[in-house]
Amino acid sequence: MPSCVPRAAICSRRRSAGSATPTPCASRGRSRRSPPPCARMPTNTRSKGVNDMADAAEEEHIAFVEAEDETKLDPDDALEKAINDLQDVVDKDNEATTAGLSRTLREIPLEVQAVIGRAELSVAELNALQKGTTIPLDSRVGDPIDIFVNGVKVATGQMQVSEEEPDRFAFKVTNVFA
Repeated sequence: MPSCVPRAAICSRRRSAGSATPTPCASRGRSRRSPPPCARMPTNTRSKGVNDMADAAEEEHIAFVEAEDETKLDPDDALEKAINDLQDVVDKDNEATTAGLSRTLREIPLEVQAVIGRAELSVAELNALQKGTTIPLDSRVGDPIDIFVNGVKVATGQMQVSEEEPDRFAFKVTNVFA
């Protein structure tokens, strides 16, 4: 069986004197006058086995592309899913941070003051203070007292005797400011 030379191997520079058809290169050992049988066959003709393989490959490719299209998300859906996933991560991180911060904040000591009244004194009155001097306040018995936390007024209340320790004063909160 003679070996086939692809059409590209046919030397177009060498033509026989009386023929317009190209001939194979002389280095291939073929006749200068006639091209090999495969050079005369159309290039798009395939044998039956090759066609079956090509058809099977094409069907496999189509099935793959269709399956890929079914699994692809809409870009808007993909973006929304990514945003939701990130928001979940941020929320979990914020919850952990908030829980840790809350624990830390709960342990900070605060100074609480109950102010039962105020008075103004001049420097001369201050210098004249002695043991047993009475200073009148601007509030009356039963008036609400101001409750300060670290210098900020947060509530008002009523002065009373402590239930746990009767020799101490306490206050009952009656109003809390936001």
